[in-house]
Amino acid sequence: MWMRLTYQRWASPKPSGCLLLLGYTPKQLEYGTGGPSVLSHLYTPQLLQDAIGSLAIQSLEDYETELAEGNGHKGRSAVIGLVASRSSSKQQPQSFK
Repeated sequence: MWMRLTYQRWASPKPSGCLLLLGYTPKQLEYGTGGPSVLSHLYTPQLLQDAIGSLAIQSLEDYETELAEGNGHKGRSAVIGLVASRSSSKQQPQSFK
């Protein structure tokens, strides 16, 4: 249910619009350094690929990094970044690292 509601917000950027997402992966549950504590609220590359439908993926990368975003989000973190657009032309993928 949560993913379906979230997808409805993503599915329609304006023409030539762009979707930017930075979230946590399931591995984040091992770190406990912030983010959702519910597995279904975490992202995997496959889940995002399936969810974005016809949007063109410009970049999709999961990685680990140190975050310092206040007391609730501090320390080693397992994150995922996505850039997707309605544009049919793909640009050179960019790294989030």
